[in-house]
Amino acid sequence: MTKQIFRAVIALTLCTCGGAYAAELGGRLETAPANYDLTAGSADWVHFGYIPLELDRKRGVSPQITPYVALGGADPGSTDRVETGYTWSDGLDPVRLMPLTSTGNRVFQVDKGFRIEVNASTSMRTLTLFLGAWNAEGNLTARLSDNSAAPFTTSVRSASKYGGRMLTIRFRAASAGATLVIDFLVAQRLGSQAYITLESAALDAAGGGGGATISGTSVASPVLNDLTALGPTDWVHYGRVAEQPTDRKAGVVSRISGHIALGDDVSPSAANAASAARWSDGTPNPATNGTASSIRVFDNNKGLAVEIDAGTARQTALVYVGIKGRANARLRATLSDGSAPAYTRTISQTGGQTQTTYVFTLNFAANSNNRKLRVAWERTNARTSASFISFESVKLLGEPETDPDPEPDPDPDPDPDPDPDPDPLQGTGAIGDLVWRDSNGDGRQSAGETGLPGVNVSLRTCKGTIDLTTLTTDGNGAFLFENLPNVRYQLRVTVPEGFEISPRTQGGSRQIDSDAFSDGRTGCTRAAQNKAKRQFDIGLIPNDGNGGGGGEPGGGTSKIGGIVWLDGNADGTRASAETGIGGVTVELMSCATDAVLASTTTSSNGRYLFSNLMGAEYRLRVIAPAGLRFSPQFVGSASRDSNFRADGLSNCVNVPDGKARRTVDAGLH
Repeated sequence: MTKQIFRAVIALTLCTCGGAYAAELGGRLETAPANYDLTAGSADWVHFGYIPLELDRKRGVSPQITPYVALGGADPGSTDRVETGYTWSDGLDPVRLMPLTSTGNRVFQVDKGFRIEVNASTSMRTLTLFLGAWNAEGNLTARLSDNSAAPFTTSVRSASKYGGRMLTIRFRAASAGATLVIDFLVAQRLGSQAYITLESAALDAAGGGGGATISGTSVASPVLNDLTALGPTDWVHYGRVAEQPTDRKAGVVSRISGHIALGDDVSPSAANAASAARWSDGTPNPATNGTASSIRVFDNNKGLAVEIDAGTARQTALVYVGIKGRANARLRATLSDGSAPAYTRTISQTGGQTQTTYVFTLNFAANSNNRKLRVAWERTNARTSASFISFESVKLLGEPETDPDPEPDPDPDPDPDPDPDPDPLQGTGAIGDLVWRDSNGDGRQSAGETGLPGVNVSLRTCKGTIDLTTLTTDGNGAFLFENLPNVRYQLRVTVPEGFEISPRTQGGSRQIDSDAFSDGRTGCTRAAQNKAKRQFDIGLIPNDGNGGGGGEPGGGTSKIGGIVWLDGNADGTRASAETGIGGVTVELMSCATDAVLASTTTSSNGRYLFSNLMGAEYRLRVIAPAGLRFSPQFVGSASRDSNFRADGLSNCVNVPDGKARRTVDAGLH
């Protein structure tokens, strides 16, 4: 008899919110991974059915996940017939370091099963729970012990074929000391050998800053990718030649690892890719006009991974991966501190000999510094023996906000800024470029968008806090600071009334993107002598006099806003050609009480902004015009996705004192 297994991965996420907040409990289903590292980013974890111990768990922490309780008089037994391979390095069994184990506990009888409980509170967190069903259907119920939110229910079933799933459940209780109670029972048997399995549970580490995120998009890659032209930050190319499988950017601190094999007995080999990479700043190979090389893996449920330095500053990485033949592959990105839900995307290819390179744009930030973003690319299924997946290149864009620097110093010295307050008119360097009207608010200079005259731009040293001199943009929006000595500088724009700063580094090229952070300052650069650096462009989005709003009584210096746009293809990601919708009502609400604090309408370009707010957590509600519905939530990058549920409400958004959140956007179709 052919036996099928169906597994589910349940990710339960908790956001740190503090105070008395409304309870939440909801879920989203995704595909399960072939391998899972329980140690990575987990505050607590448990693995069930590990044969030497029956149960292993994270050592050195106060347990937050209980062992299972058998329900209905069940007598669970161990099994090594599950599909996910688990690994860890911080368990009670010190022998268990990196090898994979595919084990779990199982129950055969109808109306019998498992119960586990997880600590809950008034904060949001994320639990990842691995389940399975073999020729059976199992029903799962997740509920809060204080009954402060409606239960969440789902089922796993193995009726016809195997299919792993990952279910992300966001929840928080209304009272301290509550627990999340999860019951998983056999609903029906679909064959003579039929059972459900409980495999592992991993609780994400709670973060302190509330700004952690991973989001991404994927498209087919261009035929040629110039890693040098994409900017001055780190890059790595894999598989140029077998004896030297990695080339990387020269002269910078490495922030991207070499390749990491996933699975037992993985032997990556060199292969041609569908697209080529070129560079002029590499090591050990200084330059190439184009190499179509990569590292490939043929086996199902195996793959390759890389790790990228991560911290609290938001960063963007381009990840180039490939797939050949009739196969499925999955990309999964996770933070080592577990402070944001994983990003996953599955690619299915049906052509027998088709070979395609995909570029994933990953936007990420952790809740603490000195962390890692782990990006795994795995072959999940293939229907031809010649099919394989490949890893090609990784490129970081921009610089972390904690140390912004758009390009490396051409002449670094022990004291990069020996004079914190130099005379700004004693040298031969120059810095400047353009302030432009970003009419569609996408952070890119588009056709028809013109320069803004009469805008003040100030110059200060990178470590200084006092403006050295100020210029006003000319009739074309241009500006240039000249006669500068060999010192590192940054710029600061004074935002005119009725405008706001555009999203930063959205164009993929410094020739068309905006370089200012939300407070109006740019990154730092050195004024090289006898050279004009015309690379600092600053986009300003017009509010057309609307889009303002009030905050909580007492006022403050924080802001929250975004754009309401017409999502023509209803995909939840704002394309450059998709425009804003004017006259839409947006309400600002307290996340603690759901009380409406202020209301406004979007400007003619779809923008809205609530200003003068106290630092707090807020919720937003968009009143959709008649005939329009909300697009899918959280599809694509944070600057281009839709943040609103089908009922018009956003999740709670943390707005720190003096900060602005300007990407709480809503797509309507």
